[in-house]
Amino acid sequence: LEHSQPVRRKHSVILGFVWTSNTKVVYITDQGIEIYSISQDKKAATKHVRSTSLTIAWYCYSPSHRYMVTSSKTRTSRLQVWAIRNSTLYKLAMVNLDTAMVKDRDVSLI
Repeated sequence: LEHSQPVRRKHSVILGFVWTSNTKVVYITDQGIEIYSISQDKKAATKHVRSTSLTIAWYCYSPSHRYMVTSSKTRTSRLQVWAIRNSTLYKLAMVNLDTAMVKDRDVSLI
């Protein structure tokens, strides 16, 4: 089965995507996070479930716990934590690292 789905914002850059179930995919773009539901019938219809608009420079995702960390800057001392549960995106606490500046390669979720 082959499928394609453009992002909702025409000039967005896709930073990545994650499958949260057999029928749910999450796109992470430089302009936000988009959740889609994909039917498993022959038509493979895609339905936009929800999205959030924010600037994202990079992200880190934990598939085992379905947590994601995003940053609006390439180097930052503030990280936004998200949880993805049942097609819902939950914005959790902001993590402030005081004076420490991190890049995407410095962050991992276990």
